[in-house]
Amino acid sequence: MEHSYYLTFKTKKKGSELSFNVGTKEKTTTLLKLRGRHTEDIFNKILKTLSKAGCITPLQTGNPSIYCIRDDVGPVLGAYLILIRRAQKVDYWISFLDELLTGKYARLGETFSAFLQSTIDLSKGAVTVSKLKGYTLSPAVVSSFSSALKVLVKKLKKHEAKIS
Repeated sequence: MEHSYYLTFKTKKKGSELSFNVGTKEKTTTLLKLRGRHTEDIFNKILKTLSKAGCITPLQTGNPSIYCIRDDVGPVLGAYLILIRRAQKVDYWISFLDELLTGKYARLGETFSAFLQSTIDLSKGAVTVSKLKGYTLSPAVVSSFSSALKVLVKKLKKHEAKIS
């Protein structure tokens, strides 16, 4: 069975919500949700970057907005969303997404895919409140991987700056 990746954006009374889903057209599972006051801005910037790179197809506009992510980019985007979860400097990480998809960090795609798969695998054993909140990744595992990805990317950027 072929699985696809979906990005969904909803506006609610208490703010907006961005969810990353995997599955088929008939049934999807939400892996991760992002909420907060900057969610709509983050979504719009991610959407612009994905559109520019030709990685996204709109399925439904309005509320909710649903987009299908190209299969080779889906796991990379999932790990990227883990990376930016609770990020302070969102614009720094938005520019990194462009570099990750089309620029000098494109070679990290497989690494990001492996990070997402590892997050899923480790979350399977964790019984957490996340299932009650409607998503499947363990918040503790996601938080750990988010920190690890931030350190990895910052170290790589610092190393490349020394070489340049």
